[in-house]
Amino acid sequence: MSLNRSIYDHALYSFRISCARLPRLLFTNRQRYDRQSAVRRKFFRDSIAWTLEEAESYQLSRLKKVASHAYKECHHYKQVFDSRQS
Repeated sequence: MSLNRSIYDHALYSFRISCARLPRLLFTNRQRYDRQSAVRRKFFRDSIAWTLEEAESYQLSRLKKVASHAYKECHHYKQVFDSRQS
C-alpha cells in the first residue's frame, strides 16, 4: 500500500459509506416510522395548545409515575423516600 494513497481509495471507507446509506435504501418512510412515533407526534402537536393548568397537571402526573417507578424498582430511592417520610 502506497503512503500517498488517499483515504477515499481505501476499501473500508467505501464500505462504511455504503453501510450508512443502507437503511435508507431498505426501508420506506412507512416502515421507518412506526405507529408509536405517529402517536407521539400527535401528542406533541396537541400539547402546544394546552393551558398552563393542563401542562402542570400532565407534568405532575408524569412526575408521580417516575417517582413511583423509582420507589418500586430502586433500593436506594426506596430508602431515601422512606427516610424522608418519617
